Amino acid sequence: MGTRVSAPGLTGSKVQRNIQRRLLARHSEIAADPSLSNGGRLLNILDPESFGWDRIVAEVEQDRFLALTAMDRATIYDRIHAVFGTAVEVPSWDVFFGEAGTVGQRCATLVDRLPEGWTVTSHVTPDPATMGTVQELNSACGVAPTPAWYMRGDVIPHLTTCIYTADGAIAACALVSDRYHADGPLAGSVFIGSVSVSSEHRGKGLGVAASAQALIDSAKAFGWASVLAQASPDNAASRAMLERCGLTQDPARVTVAINASGAAFTR
Repeated sequence: MGTRVSAPGLTGSKVQRNIQRRLLARHSEIAADPSLSNGGRLLNILDPESFGWDRIVAEVEQDRFLALTAMDRATIYDRIHAVFGTAVEVPSWDVFFGEAGTVGQRCATLVDRLPEGWTVTSHVTPDPATMGTVQELNSACGVAPTPAWYMRGDVIPHLTTCIYTADGAIAACALVSDRYHADGPLAGSVFIGSVSVSSEHRGKGLGVAASAQALIDSAKAFGWASVLAQASPDNAASRAMLERCGLTQDPARVTVAINASGAAFTR
């Protein structure tokens, strides 16, 4: 998909905005390489050996932060330390996968359970107000917000699902992006993430409801075969939410960030 020229709507810290700016400017290059994926917030490297570790070093020097997605858990940490030593931090997230049939069946049982008067809406081209409220909710929940150019679908198909209270306030959201190359190691998969629930409405199953609706609606919109998600080892709520939606952890895989910025990026 060609990049549209529009206001980028960058978010977060200076490091985060610089990454987002470069991802938008470089999208054609990223889209042409099956070993890469444009994550909107971070460059995702899917095949480090194919991409080249010398190029990874150059990317880290430029951006200070990138992600190695769904890596072999048994070997990736040693490989990172062999290249970078102790000069970088390596926060990690466990990887969850789900097949379309299983996820669809499970999610169908999790929607239509909202309080009376509440609504849920999925957007493939959200308006500026919707994007702004989602970014604010993400930030309040410690999730790095997705830039507007990404949520708008300027570079890849993207879906944003929002749950609203009876008075129209946003209570929860989940985002799905169809961001993996058709010839890459994650071909046919989409990514679900940035699930956020406002503090006053936690404990009501809204993260599950938003994720389930996002998965149902993105399957209709994008026709995906499988879905990938990530959760930190200590995030019990997110892990339970993904499992309820029909995803299971792959213990052999892990997503690792290479962080040379000295700052936390997202939960």
